[in-house]
Amino acid sequence: MIHLEAGPDEGVDDGVMLQAAANLGIPVAEDSNDGYHGFGVGYVDRALKFGQKESSFTAYIEPVLPTRPNLVLRSRAQVIQVLTDGEGNALGVVYLDAAGEQQTVN
Repeated sequence: MIHLEAGPDEGVDDGVMLQAAANLGIPVAEDSNDGYHGFGVGYVDRALKFGQKESSFTAYIEPVLPTRPNLVLRSRAQVIQVLTDGEGNALGVVYLDAAGEQQTVN
């Protein structure tokens, strides 16, 4: 699960920025995720855990890599085909490695 923190950064006076935007007629959005505001300024959620930026990799992949012998991470690879059993179950992938060579893994 990715941890989110809401609101302004500590030590930053975002109120000045929001007031300056309001003075210019730019709308201030209380919740940028409400789907209503297409334009404006406001606070956004940040993906942080213990003060460090968190990504999908650090939240979901990195914790299980040491315990999953069937999970291999390839950097600088581009998947070009997912191999399936015909019933929608993935069996492997065909990908281009960092050198542009086609590789297949099952």
